Amino acid sequence: MRKSVLNYITFFIFSFVLIGCYERNEACLDFFATNYDLSADESCLDCCEFPDLIMQFSHRYDSTMFNVADTLIDDFDNPFVFRQFAFFISDIVLTDTAGQEHYVEDSILLNVDGIDSYFKNDFRLITTEQSSYEIGKVKIKEPLNKVSFKIGIGLSNLDLSTVDSEFVLLPFVDTLFMNGQFVPWRYQMERDTTSGIVTQINAEINDVYAIDISKELNNVVGADIRIPILIEYRKLLEGIDVSTSTDAEIITLIKNNFSKTFN
Repeated sequence: MRKSVLNYITFFIFSFVLIGCYERNEACLDFFATNYDLSADESCLDCCEFPDLIMQFSHRYDSTMFNVADTLIDDFDNPFVFRQFAFFISDIVLTDTAGQEHYVEDSILLNVDGIDSYFKNDFRLITTEQSSYEIGKVKIKEPLNKVSFKIGIGLSNLDLSTVDSEFVLLPFVDTLFMNGQFVPWRYQMERDTTSGIVTQINAEINDVYAIDISKELNNVVGADIRIPILIEYRKLLEGIDVSTSTDAEIITLIKNNFSKTFN
């Protein structure tokens, strides 16, 4: 009997020592986070890291990658060279197979029409010189089947004097910001590679286009979401004769072609 009591006391003391030495594991317990830790005893404070939405644009002409200095041929066998093609995107929406819409978690305070409001911070300038863009943090559980975004930025009378210095669009203010708004898109091209005439076109300030693309992506919870988007510039310039079309005709045709350019 005395031995049993002694064993019990020994076990109790040993267990107490173990409990006293055990350090509780504090880590991220958010299922959507990239550093989700199922073994954690309690959730940490502001330690969770969430996946990035990365949009990858593939710039092609006749299904072939091209550089801005390459000589291209239009539908009427006229040569031309892109020196620049750039457009803004905004209002990115990801739709999953359950029909749920998802947005980036990041937001930014902007003064628009004299009113301070928070907007989704998913503005980006897309150019032919770059393909991959980190948009922001997202939390998505189900597979995706559609991505939507707008060409252009629908913000009128934007007051940049109150914007944070890290606002992603500030570097483009000198060239693409006019009358309180960002120009939706711009291209610069040489119409005739022998004469070297350079033409630069700006869209009308208020033009914003909605793009919807069906994309079946088996994204993994807690992993970055990469969305590949093909831009076929031949389709964008369909019907344009670079040697004879006026600036107004080019603008009208490009507007009409936007919806069939992205895949």
